[in-house]
Amino acid sequence: MQIVRAFTLTANSSANLVGYASITPVPEPENSAMLLAGLGLIGVIARRKMCSRR
Repeated sequence: MQIVRAFTLTANSSANLVGYASITPVPEPENSAMLLAGLGLIGVIARRKMCSRR
């Protein structure tokens, strides 16, 4: 997801600058930890189901 911001800079009456800045958010470490924990939990549940069928 990109965030695009429009900005205008004005200095006195002689200079104007209009542009766009594109900012890509940086994922937080907690998001990665939650993803890995969830995948690990799914793996444990799948393994238990496979072992109980034998």
